Amino acid sequence: MEKQIEDEINLILAECYENGMIPFHQSIPDIRDKAITRAKILGLIKCKNKNAYELSIEGLKVLDFDGGVR
Repeated sequence: MEKQIEDEINLILAECYENGMIPFHQSIPDIRDKAITRAKILGLIKCKNKNAYELSIEGLKVLDFDGGVR
């Protein structure tokens, strides 16, 4: 996985943990869009509602046990 994508996924996971969710809208940067897509595929985040994602159990495990994706 690209380092930039890994870093962005870790930011997303941290934001979800701290805020309970991350908003999703059409005008996000390309790197963030790719990171959200990858995090969804890996099962690290899940849909909270139409415009937001929240941390999944797998995402919480990655944060707690591994300190993020590598």
